[in-house]
Amino acid sequence: MNGYRSTFWIAAALLVACQGFAVAQSSGRAGVGKSITAADLENPGIRSKVLVEAIKWSDLMRSGDGLYYHRKTKTLFAGWVKYSWGFRDDGRGLMRFEKGKKHGLLVSWYDNGRKALEDYYVEGRLMSSACWKPNGEKCPLTKVVNGDGVKIIYEMNGRKQCQGAYVGGLAHGLWTMWPDDGSTRQVGHYKQGKEDGVWRYYNRFGKITHSETWKDGEFIEE
Repeated sequence: MNGYRSTFWIAAALLVACQGFAVAQSSGRAGVGKSITAADLENPGIRSKVLVEAIKWSDLMRSGDGLYYHRKTKTLFAGWVKYSWGFRDDGRGLMRFEKGKKHGLLVSWYDNGRKALEDYYVEGRLMSSACWKPNGEKCPLTKVVNGDGVKIIYEMNGRKQCQGAYVGGLAHGLWTMWPDDGSTRQVGHYKQGKEDGVWRYYNRFGKITHSETWKDGEFIEE
């Protein structure tokens, strides 16, 4: 997966369609649990406790079954994960997992401390989403309700990082993504949470630099 795609995974908080595979054991930690609300996370004391409990994003691994496992124990993960822009593991974002799937809150903040994103997942599917610009203005276009709607994510500099639609809690339809400096553009389609069809990369002059063909989330060719 190239750099552009890696950037998108960061911004869009891991757009995946989790499968219904299960194993007998889950890995997690007791303590600050799934009852934590978005309002709770705005409390510095509570957020600090969650950050202490949360594992790093780099401690997770995604298997071919679409589920997330603890890298050391090799068991399905349940608990909090901390990440950031670039997934630097410094806690600018927190997401909750249950049985290897995103389940519950995903909240992230800009470097200036303002909230950037507040998502709610149910068994790996995005049910609701609200996004804010770095200046604190709520994005008027982002609205995901009961798994359907449009989502836009912004960079710290105020530029869009990605924009696309969800259907049934999964990315579906046309998505457009931009790197940090906004110089290039990536355009393609998702089908029920998986890349599908031709994805094109454009330079700052609008010229296609290369393209990739995907089928049901599997890379086919450039």
